[in-house]
Amino acid sequence: MKIRILMTMIVLLLMFSGCIPLASDIQNVGRQTLKLSTAVDAYQKEVMDIKLLVEKDGLISAETADRINKLSGEFDRIQPTLEDVATAIKDADYVDGETFGNAIKGLQAANTASSPVNPYAPLIQVLLGLVATVGTGYGIKKRSDANAATAKQKADKQGRELTLREIASMGTDGLTPETVKELMYKNIGNARAHNGVT
Repeated sequence: MKIRILMTMIVLLLMFSGCIPLASDIQNVGRQTLKLSTAVDAYQKEVMDIKLLVEKDGLISAETADRINKLSGEFDRIQPTLEDVATAIKDADYVDGETFGNAIKGLQAANTASSPVNPYAPLIQVLLGLVATVGTGYGIKKRSDANAATAKQKADKQGRELTLREIASMGTDGLTPETVKELMYKNIGNARAHNGVT
């Protein structure tokens, strides 16, 4: 539970600091966590071997040996879940370029993998789904606004180009700044209307 919370906090911190992780970054967190898990296993084995030696020689008390055994038992209990979470994060279905969506997918994968020991997993899954929905809606609106701005620029360019062609064909008779201005506004307005831009 603590590892999942820590990983969630890291991802959220990266997201809100402007460093939204890429799919490869999220998968790397899973790989590094698996490596750490293997290192903890090796360290735990060494600690237990040393404990047996010093316990046999009477260098530690029974109380200290019990504490070490209890700590080792906690590692053994948590280790499979940690590995499941790390594997789920590493193997989740990420999409290149979808940084926010990938972060949510990583969190959902971690949450699902931790569900056997996490009584709040269903609630967290619902909240992550809600965050994903809101984030997706925001992304769609942002893309829509960008598309509208591009369409408006394109229409304005078409109107200016048409104005320049018309001015070139008019000659200089009756050509005043007001005439050019009116012609340009009319052509830009027509181009926007033709392209469906407001």
